[in-house]
Amino acid sequence: MDQDRGAARMLTGLLESALRPLVDGGRYALIDYPLYHNPGDAAIWLGTRQILGGLFGTAPAYTATLRGFDPDTCRRRIGGGTVFLLGGGNFGGLYSRHHDMRLRVIAAMAGNRIVQLPFSVAGLDEALEPTRKVLAAHGNVTLIAREAHSQAVVARLLGERPLLAPDAAHGLRLPVGAPIRDETRLLRRDREAAASGTRIDAGDSWDWADLPRLRWLNRAGKAALALAPAAAAPALRDRLARAKVETAAARLAEGQTVVTDRLHGAILASVIGRKTVVRDNATGKVAAYLQTWGKGLPSCRLDG
Repeated sequence: MDQDRGAARMLTGLLESALRPLVDGGRYALIDYPLYHNPGDAAIWLGTRQILGGLFGTAPAYTATLRGFDPDTCRRRIGGGTVFLLGGGNFGGLYSRHHDMRLRVIAAMAGNRIVQLPFSVAGLDEALEPTRKVLAAHGNVTLIAREAHSQAVVARLLGERPLLAPDAAHGLRLPVGAPIRDETRLLRRDREAAASGTRIDAGDSWDWADLPRLRWLNRAGKAALALAPAAAAPALRDRLARAKVETAAARLAEGQTVVTDRLHGAILASVIGRKTVVRDNATGKVAAYLQTWGKGLPSCRLDG
């Protein structure tokens, strides 16, 4: 466990070092709050809040989902400050609606520096022309890839090499209980599931969507945020994200060993000190991440 924590501090330090030159001490915005059930993206949110809060010494002056983003309110809150876009594995056409909304935020904030926090590409070639057009028109967007493969793809397709830094979730601290079984298997059943024949019977595995508490938190959180006063929304977003992450971590902690093809299954398992057998997903981001930052995940072993 101590080895995992030391490695996590190293990875978090690398992300902080990449971001420090982009911190101007002014007001800033953090956009793309994950108002859906995936606790991996909630973990990115919490880690990002922690890191940016430490670097700026203050909370963001404006937060929003991509869908709920209002450029006029954002400008009023941050002035000429920086807009940070949450990282994750959805940069490209595989998640086209999400990526299109990201591009609309960038286009709407001409005059403000944009920082796209550590991302993995997902079908960038399918969204290449609109992405290139929006980034070129803005002219002040810093891209940060979270593994070397995505860095190389962006450099090849967009002609500019992004910065490279790890995911934001490594610095989380999550209290969990002792394991109650030898192994637990978190395996995808969505569009990123690998078609490699490694999937096993549903009775032997589970995915995030199978956790009733996650589904309940997602529904209740949406209702609560819709009714909350604007001043209360930022703190409520953070509490909801933490509840989702703690729910996921508690389920992972049931196994002495975690088998997973989800990147944040592996990261959260490492955070809570579980040995992890990691399988790749359909986009290749899981193996790419382990190949780039494997020294920071000493309890993880890439399967195959």
